[in-house]
Amino acid sequence: MRIRGAEVVLGFAVLGGLMGCSSPPGVVSKEVYDLVNENTRERNYDLAWQEIRALKGSLERGDTRHLSREAMVILSRMERLEVGKASPLSGLVSELTVPSEPSGVGEMTENELVMQMSTQAQFLQEHFDRGDFAAARDTALRVYSLSLQLSQRD
Repeated sequence: MRIRGAEVVLGFAVLGGLMGCSSPPGVVSKEVYDLVNENTRERNYDLAWQEIRALKGSLERGDTRHLSREAMVILSRMERLEVGKASPLSGLVSELTVPSEPSGVGEMTENELVMQMSTQAQFLQEHFDRGDFAAARDTALRVYSLSLQLSQRD
């Protein structure tokens, strides 16, 4: 899914810089993808349903403390549902595309970032509810990237 408007393509340098890595990083931690792989497909589906709604609730309340972790877990669950196994998702780092304001994601206010994450979280729920796990994974990656931008400001 492509979103209208200006877009910023984040590559290895941006996410690597945010994550403190110089080599191609994985997006998902080993702890998270191991946990996801331990659960059955059905359990991951049930947990993802709950976690997507919890993420949206956190955004509605303005509770941004754990957004990056929540988005990472959802991202991993979407991969598990899409391809049958969760991984670090190293290959996605260079493909990440996130929507931005004309001034760029880096110049968005905290409120604008939360609003953008809320919009993406709604798309995430819609893709998930339709069973389009590839689109849900891509959208979860956008939410994760935005959450990292927000966490850098704390």
